[in-house]
Amino acid sequence: MILQHVYRPILNVIYDKITFRLNDRTRKILLFICFFAIFAAQFAAQYIFKFQGFNRGIRDYFICLMMGIIILASADRKLEIVKWNLWTYIPFTVTGLLLLIASLDHEMGPAYQAFPLAMLVAFMCLFYVWGNRKDYEVLFDAAAGAYTVFAGILLLVCFVKYPIQYYNISLYGIWYSPFGINPNGVAKIFLAGIVSSLYFLTVSRRKWLIIVNSLFIGGAISVIHYTSCRTADLCLSGLVVVLILFFIMRWRIGIQQITAGYFLKKGVVIGICIVLGCFLSCIILNSVSDKIYEWTVKSVEQSNGKEVSKREKIINKQISYAEQELYENANMHQGDIFMGGRLSIWYVYFHNMTWRGSSELMFYDTEYAHNQYIELSYKAGIPTGIVYLIFNFIAGILAVRMFFKRKDSVGLLSLSAFVVFFIISMLDTGVLPFERGFIFLYYITLTPLFFRREKQKKITKA
Repeated sequence: MILQHVYRPILNVIYDKITFRLNDRTRKILLFICFFAIFAAQFAAQYIFKFQGFNRGIRDYFICLMMGIIILASADRKLEIVKWNLWTYIPFTVTGLLLLIASLDHEMGPAYQAFPLAMLVAFMCLFYVWGNRKDYEVLFDAAAGAYTVFAGILLLVCFVKYPIQYYNISLYGIWYSPFGINPNGVAKIFLAGIVSSLYFLTVSRRKWLIIVNSLFIGGAISVIHYTSCRTADLCLSGLVVVLILFFIMRWRIGIQQITAGYFLKKGVVIGICIVLGCFLSCIILNSVSDKIYEWTVKSVEQSNGKEVSKREKIINKQISYAEQELYENANMHQGDIFMGGRLSIWYVYFHNMTWRGSSELMFYDTEYAHNQYIELSYKAGIPTGIVYLIFNFIAGILAVRMFFKRKDSVGLLSLSAFVVFFIISMLDTGVLPFERGFIFLYYITLTPLFFRREKQKKITKA
């Protein structure tokens, strides 16, 4: 409520002086370039530079700059005061304020200082601008398009540089881990790519775009399969359900305007292209990539002889007590095995949570709880984790509601992004929107949920 009164005069002055000169085409190009730069910066800082040189601080400043350009380019009119949807506005704002208080009270970890500012300034300001515009398709086109191109480039790099034999020298066991990334991290990258491509499958009418996106989805599925990430399998199952429901709804809407054969033909083409993309990707990764990229046996021998890292020793020490407690209960023991040791990790976090939060890193890492809400409860205090969980529950309910009400690609992208984000947030790592692409994309898709859909007024004849 209060924040838009701060943003409105500033953005309107800039619009009157500068941004009113931008035409729609220029705005769309700027949005695409900035979104692509953000996704590329997130990947480069974490996986190429390893936060050395191009560290979290520089990355966050750069993303803030790109977000500023996105917000300015998004304003295509004088901004007015809008009515927020209080169901999302209140818990989102409260979470941001609690994080801000915690960040002033103690150190929560690298990049956590920027988290509340990202929520209260960057995204809230973006929501406000698009709450005035309400043509969310333009925003989603830019964000999803940028991520699709970004993920497509990474898939091509996998084909050229990382044959499937690469898992033999991975530090993470027998799973496929290109770029030296944790296999679960690889799955997160390509899951967001699938979400973005699903959006273009439904919004685009160009045959070549439908075919290209379908082939990419098949390739991304093959990469995710080789990572052996069970959380990703749950996400894929959820996306399949969402896509089937979407086509059923579109069938019922369009059956009176377009023949049923059109929907059947489009569905068959998409299905064939996805299967073909998956098949071709498997062949390339297994048989072609190793011929493109010369593999050395020496590197394999060197990597297998590494000692247990300091981080692994600390983790083993921290969870040993939790394992002993859990193993006394047969059901809990089996559950911990099935969950990949997550119950042991959660056990340790639960016994170290406070209402205020803690500056001590639990496992010599920035985010290791494999649950965002437990992570925030430990770092920023129990109320923060609870409110953030409530917010995402509400966002999920509203995303489902919008999906069935709008029956369009905007609803599809919002619900698909939520499905991927929420499953990962419950079972894997990833807290900060500036840190990972799938979280950033989810925050973008929250935009329509912060505003009530205006009801069309009926004109009555006198």
